[in-house]
Amino acid sequence: MKKIIYICLLVISTEKINAQIQVIPFGMNSEYNEKSMQEGFNKLKATTTIYLYNENDKNNLLEIDNIFKSCWTITPYKLVLEDSIDYYKEKKGYSFLKVQKIRSVGQSTISNYFNLSLLINSVDVKGKKIEIIFASVSMFPTLQNYKAVFFNSTGFYNSGSGFFKNYLQNINNDLQKLNLKYDAYTATFNKEKIGVLKTTQLFVPDYLFIKRKSDAYGNISEQEAYTEQELFGNYSYNYTIISGDNLNKKILENDTEFYYINYVQSALYKYITITNSKTGEIIYSHCAANSMKIKQEDIDELAAIIKKN
Repeated sequence: MKKIIYICLLVISTEKINAQIQVIPFGMNSEYNEKSMQEGFNKLKATTTIYLYNENDKNNLLEIDNIFKSCWTITPYKLVLEDSIDYYKEKKGYSFLKVQKIRSVGQSTISNYFNLSLLINSVDVKGKKIEIIFASVSMFPTLQNYKAVFFNSTGFYNSGSGFFKNYLQNINNDLQKLNLKYDAYTATFNKEKIGVLKTTQLFVPDYLFIKRKSDAYGNISEQEAYTEQELFGNYSYNYTIISGDNLNKKILENDTEFYYINYVQSALYKYITITNSKTGEIIYSHCAANSMKIKQEDIDELAAIIKKN
């Protein structure tokens, strides 16, 4: 069955909004000030959030519903098959949580990137239909999914029930606090918590070692994966490499908190974050523009920050 792809133009400088999880309480496409922050959030709270799932999610609906019940408090919610969106998208009173494919068109290249976005359909002052985005999570697509015309919303390395729970926790908590989340091209971190990694094991998903390259026309291919030594050769703290599937299970089934690194290759940026598995809190975030590949220097920078705190 073909999947409907919604393309949105983000009318805001991508130089300012570049965290892997972006939270914009006043609503992207809106003018930012203290008043608009609360007004935008109130507008969102007045909606029912529609989570659009696809055929591949049907066997996991109970688990998805339990995740919403455990951590989503800002709006009522409904789980809706994505093919039914036409019934809701023209109606007022609804917000949508869905995976989007966005095309970035340059002078000589066309790039795709993917977000899990929380948004409201609206119109601007000229009556043009727009999407007001309140939060988005950058996704790391498989190579097949990146190239596909009709993408599979489960074809992402940083997807699954465990990741999804932490994303919802993070978005819900920051919107409640009216936190505006974005960062510059430098590492940001929680000074009180990052030092815990001196004595606490860091879980590293195996997709972190994927190596890709892009040609002048934006065509992406995969190379031989990084070795452990190439990335973590200078990292002197404890870590364990784990599959994405096992990491998802560990997040859902383990009541004891742990920390894991999340890595996203985007058409525009690369993101490296460290997340608390129990709360969804991100204690470390780093973004780099025009740099798809993770490098040993990225892990070395993390290690240096851990050492200082």
